[in-house]
Amino acid sequence: MRKLAVLLVLAALPALAQIPLPQAPTKYVTDAADVLEDEREHALNEKLAQYDRDTSNQVIVYVDRQVPVGTTIEEMGAEAIRTWQVGQVKKDNGAILFLFIEDRASRVEVGYGLEGVLTDAKSKGILVDMRPLLQDGFYTSAVEQGVQAILDTIAAPPPVARRVVSEPGWDTPAPSGGPPAFAFFLFFVFVFVFVLGLIVIIIKLVSDSRAFIQPNGASFPPPPDDSPRDSWTTFESSSSPSSSWDSSSSSSSSWDSSSSSSSDFSGDGGSGGGAGASDKW
Repeated sequence: MRKLAVLLVLAALPALAQIPLPQAPTKYVTDAADVLEDEREHALNEKLAQYDRDTSNQVIVYVDRQVPVGTTIEEMGAEAIRTWQVGQVKKDNGAILFLFIEDRASRVEVGYGLEGVLTDAKSKGILVDMRPLLQDGFYTSAVEQGVQAILDTIAAPPPVARRVVSEPGWDTPAPSGGPPAFAFFLFFVFVFVFVLGLIVIIIKLVSDSRAFIQPNGASFPPPPDDSPRDSWTTFESSSSPSSSWDSSSSSSSSWDSSSSSSSDFSGDGGSGGGAGASDKW
């Protein structure tokens, strides 16, 4: 029994071992390998931050030299998207583009909420398209291309199933050539009701016009306009509150985008993923 218990404990140790994971990133683009051009890295970070604000989807980039010792790129990707909480709570609408320069390995990790559009096959295709740039050492261009492909794939609408309408054959009766008799009946009823309503309107107009004519043929004069003049019509526009608007007060309430928006990354509560694809170049 003791030997069996020891074997069970030893077998469970790998499952209990924690996957080594770098510290959670504070930017949408993290270049721990220092291979990306600074200005383009900053521009890409701003782009992904704005994309997060516009769509609530979180796409981040993590570039390093090597995959942490003691794990694989697939294990690290699944652990990172969960621990870093990429995506929103209960939506898991996040994705991570990994690049490890010395290992020549790349991966797209996808949250559960984006698996329907950013599938494994599409993720693999994105990484394959990045190969030529990576092989030539154009890491910044490769990352920009990969990110744009991810965003375009997420934004693409799902394919719409086409409805197939079978042509009439031996087992399908052809439609009749003319309209049914019931349609003619409805048409004549509509015409009858329309003409009858028109006659009633004409009679009503004639009777109303006779009620305003005196016996000698003179028409009644129009009633005097005794309604009081609206005192507000004499109110000059110069005394309107809108004309005395102080532009200095409006400037104080203007929106300051620089102080309200942030380019720092913070996971919104995504709880997991596991889909995606890996590649070598």
